[in-house]
Amino acid sequence: LWSAGVGLAALAVYLSLAPPVSADRDTAEFTLVLATLGVAHPTGYPLYTMLGHAFVSLLHALGATWAFGANAWSALGGALAMAFLHAFAARLAPPAARLSRRVRFVIGLLPVALFGLNGSWTAQTCFAEVYSWHVAWVCGAALCFMWLVRALHARDEEWPAGRLHAHAACWGFLCGLGGAHHVTAILVAAPLSLGLLAALAALKRLRWTMMLAALAGALVPLASYGYLYWRALHPAPVQWPLLAPSLGSVVRHTTGAQYRTFFGHFAPSVEQQAELSQWVYPVLFPGLLLLLVVALLARGRGDRTLAGSLFATAAVVTLYGFSYGVADPASYFLPAMALGLAALAPLGGALAAASRGAARAAGAVLAVVALALAWPGIGKGLERRSGFITYDRLLHSMWMAVPADSGFLFWADDMYYRLYEYQRFRHEKPALYVDNPLSLMNAEASARFARRFGFDPMAGLPPAPPPSTTPGDTSMEHYLDEFGQNINRRTPLPVVMFEPQKARFRVLPKSGAGP
Repeated sequence: LWSAGVGLAALAVYLSLAPPVSADRDTAEFTLVLATLGVAHPTGYPLYTMLGHAFVSLLHALGATWAFGANAWSALGGALAMAFLHAFAARLAPPAARLSRRVRFVIGLLPVALFGLNGSWTAQTCFAEVYSWHVAWVCGAALCFMWLVRALHARDEEWPAGRLHAHAACWGFLCGLGGAHHVTAILVAAPLSLGLLAALAALKRLRWTMMLAALAGALVPLASYGYLYWRALHPAPVQWPLLAPSLGSVVRHTTGAQYRTFFGHFAPSVEQQAELSQWVYPVLFPGLLLLLVVALLARGRGDRTLAGSLFATAAVVTLYGFSYGVADPASYFLPAMALGLAALAPLGGALAAASRGAARAAGAVLAVVALALAWPGIGKGLERRSGFITYDRLLHSMWMAVPADSGFLFWADDMYYRLYEYQRFRHEKPALYVDNPLSLMNAEASARFARRFGFDPMAGLPPAPPPSTTPGDTSMEHYLDEFGQNINRRTPLPVVMFEPQKARFRVLPKSGAGP
């Protein structure tokens, strides 16, 4: 109940920082997908979509904007993550420490304060994204794993085979639940499952039928991916444009096949490099060190299994983050950051058990440090909220200034879904075709465009230049201009190039017309 109170407090903070509009990156896409029960970009996130649709629809019926409802869905996931993180950290100190409930409550607050207001974390809890729910699952899985390991070592003789099989099925269901939301759940489920297998083997309680029970349990939530196949055959008003009505396309979508080219390097954008330096690295690396120290100091077979598995999980998640070369990798480090900060609890518990006076003094100092570190996160959240509201006004004013109510409008950014929001939620310029030209470079998307409009948007164009990180490189800008001119030559309808980064749009002149 105390951890639930911590979660409610976090929910109040996140809702106060959530704007009534969509933010950047994928937030507008998720808002539309949640509102229309559509399909998001790979890997599809079926549980997030189906459960979130019910939540967002309820908030909208109560008067909230669709965007705020989607942002609130992330806030709810963030609040659940903080409740689980507190419950996990408060219990991570070994039972042998014999700490009071009050002391455990206090030491559980420290990682919550440091992580819950981290600027990189609040970017996921105040806007429509999937990572707040992913971290909630990670912290919940860690809590269940801790309970299972300790129960096995404390009461293994009292558990009959039937109960072990039931727990195996429940653990499999929990792992499947994570996989049905975000495929990187395997980075957490695999090390923790290996830890459970090692514990069972050491106690000579491992049976192959337990693994079958776990597999059966996992298949139940994983069956939710069937929703993507149904949507491929029955498209929603808003869904990922590359999803085709075939089983092969659904498999590629579910496995994130189009993102495989990102593996093997680390290439954060300039903005992400600043975020990583300010919000991620100062927490990630000390947290990994803390987990390693806790693992090395662990006594007893159960505590060593618990601490070693947690460190292995955080290390695997971190290695994955550094090997995935997307422009915005900060969110992939969040599970390791949360687990690392939780390691403060057993160290704080050891200090409290050693000396009550020293514990109080250290607790006071750590509380001041935690608040000092957390305060900038509040400021960053307020700054983001205000900034996105202002940006929405700019986008909408540009959108309304576009003279064409029918024709083609292209915006080479994932945020082009923001314009879909104006069309669907405000019923503005519904006859204007809006798209991202980078998406139309895919064969399936360009074929769908050709079937609808009677011409191939990529006909006569050379292959697109590869992404470049060289400052001042304008090759992609020139290519996009060629793309727009190519469309403009093939249709009598207006063609608009939308460029908010330059605070402008361009209506391309037809042949023989003025500028």
